[in-house]
Amino acid sequence: MIRITFENIAVGAKGLAEFRGGDISFAAEGHFSLDKGSDIYCAGVSAIVQSCVVALSKLGVHQKIERREGYLKSSMTIADDMPSLKEARAIVGVLITGVSLMASLPGSKIEIFHVEV
Repeated sequence: MIRITFENIAVGAKGLAEFRGGDISFAAEGHFSLDKGSDIYCAGVSAIVQSCVVALSKLGVHQKIERREGYLKSSMTIADDMPSLKEARAIVGVLITGVSLMASLPGSKIEIFHVEV
């Protein structure tokens, strides 16, 4: 089972993420019963999440990253006047859209949670 949690992040219009509050985060974690590298869903989630982290970093968004085997969390503070706010919303929107699509596929064991903290 793969669990993806978005804190203070909602799905907005036109695929853009809505940030609800200055402190936001997303995390992906999972328990994988197959041999490492053989689970297409795990590989897909990993690629999307890590690409999002890299893209946000290239925008200059400061992230606190927690990483360990089977777990990745990115926490950040987003200001309404941030110069790259629209781009950050688009990047996180792609993450939400991508993992949501994967979760809807047959055989997927992906759960997505949106929480307000």
